[in-house]
Amino acid sequence: MHKPIAKDECWIVLIETVTIQHTGDVETPITKTIEQQLAQAGTT
Repeated sequence: MHKPIAKDECWIVLIETVTIQHTGDVETPITKTIEQQLAQAGTT
């Protein structure tokens, strides 16, 4: 599972299209739909 961490503070900008599936075809307990991601970001 890809969950990068940094000991010190790190700022990044990650730009992906909405069609990117972050976990591929694998669904895990932390997998979120696009709708859930947008709601969490406050864009819905």
